[in-house]
Amino acid sequence: MAKHCRLDQRGIIERWETLITTAHGQGEAILSDIRRLLDDAEVPGVIVERRRIAAGVVQGLCGGKRPFLIIRHTANPHLKAFKMLINVKEYGTNLHISWFLIHQPSGWTKCMNFILAIPIISLIVFPFYLIGRLIQSREAGILDLNAFDEQDLRAYVTFAHHCLIEAIEMATREEEREAPSLRRHSTGFLGIV
Repeated sequence: MAKHCRLDQRGIIERWETLITTAHGQGEAILSDIRRLLDDAEVPGVIVERRRIAAGVVQGLCGGKRPFLIIRHTANPHLKAFKMLINVKEYGTNLHISWFLIHQPSGWTKCMNFILAIPIISLIVFPFYLIGRLIQSREAGILDLNAFDEQDLRAYVTFAHHCLIEAIEMATREEEREAPSLRRHSTGFLGIV
């Protein structure tokens, strides 16, 4: 099971959304189809679970949570900090469908950031931390991912995005409605199509 997960605005690195008119009541079918399509592909290391997520700690404590599908890629250990969150929300007679790719640093990274914020301790720890980061950054690009890690991240997010699009198209076919014109590009550094 995934550790604590929340939808913090600062952690969102990629997003996509659409509004499907007169699709009221199709949300559960779309989420079930997404999960089935992901499972049917038998992609190693892709884990799908359903959870209620808050936008912040205080909102979570006050009960402000929404249901999401959480998709994680566990085959590549460098992608543990990345989670894809899919939400389908009724909006009147419409469905608002969105996904977010979030980056949640590990507890170790958060701890190091906290330690480095303490002036006296950071003077002792910072040189060692800097050496480690410089060695690691030789091969890493954006978000500390090397080329292969970024390729794996793009593959898993693109695949989940395509499953979502297919689930939307299946739901509209079953209702014998014209498939909606969907914006296919995500917003962020990956630019998923």
